[in-house]
Amino acid sequence: MAMSSASKGCITLLGSAIFLVLFVKGVGTIARWAGRTAGPKPTPAPTMTAAEIIREQARQRDAAWRKEKLREVIARQRAEAAHEREAAEAAWLETPAGLVWQDHRGWSREDCRLIADGKLHLGFTEEQCVAAWGRPDSTRRSINPGNTTALLCYGQFCKSALYFVDGRLLRIEQ
Repeated sequence: MAMSSASKGCITLLGSAIFLVLFVKGVGTIARWAGRTAGPKPTPAPTMTAAEIIREQARQRDAAWRKEKLREVIARQRAEAAHEREAAEAAWLETPAGLVWQDHRGWSREDCRLIADGKLHLGFTEEQCVAAWGRPDSTRRSINPGNTTALLCYGQFCKSALYFVDGRLLRIEQ
């Protein structure tokens, strides 16, 4: 069965129209999915009266003023907190522990507090122990294969002794 050229033209035209409708609908859907169009047209905003406009402007000015005041309060509180930290730091530096720390910045603040109180703990270096208890009455050192030992004696007949291995306090005898 042979088709006439007019029939072929109608079928081609009808096919093109269907393709065009499907293509446009598909592109619109894809664009909405991508967020490029909002879909149906938005409804226009209701018109505002002059009084409503004035109230809205006043509300916006009030909100901006409150936000600015809040920023000022936060900035003031931060400045006060920084000042308090600086004052606390200055006060701590005047304490005995702070004075020790100023001379030995590599030592922890807790170690400096212990040293200022004349207390020791295992793991202190000889320098820290001397800072806490003062110069020993006698010192004995020995170098052995693999380690170095030291004994710091305090008092007559070594009443208190500090034993060090490789420069760290290992034992306290009193």
